[in-house]
Amino acid sequence: MEMIRSQMVFLAGSLISGFAVMACYEVVRVLRQVFHLKTKGKWLLDTLFFLIAAIMVFRMIFICNFGTMRIFFVVAFGLGGVAYHQIFGNAISRGVIRAIFWIRRKIMQPCVRKCKRLLKKTKKNQKKT
Repeated sequence: MEMIRSQMVFLAGSLISGFAVMACYEVVRVLRQVFHLKTKGKWLLDTLFFLIAAIMVFRMIFICNFGTMRIFFVVAFGLGGVAYHQIFGNAISRGVIRAIFWIRRKIMQPCVRKCKRLLKKTKKNQKKT
């Protein structure tokens, strides 16, 4: 009975892990949009993310199931990722990107304009003296 309970915990952990990995990938999606990465940048960011995710998933399998790969883990992990995508879809990354661009447009651009005006004034004052 104890073995079944531990496998059920492992199954729940697999679902949660798939969900969490997809949630972390939202950060990658936001970075792609904010920094307008080209093909090489996207490839590098995705490769780095998937290497880190693979190491973390491997650690989970090794610690929780003594390194034994079970098909139900793969299925549960995939279902966790699909569940995240079905529940949240692109809504979170779109919302974060909109917030970042709003902050950039409403706060950062006016500050930059004021700084440029101040620099122009100081340059004019330096030329007069």
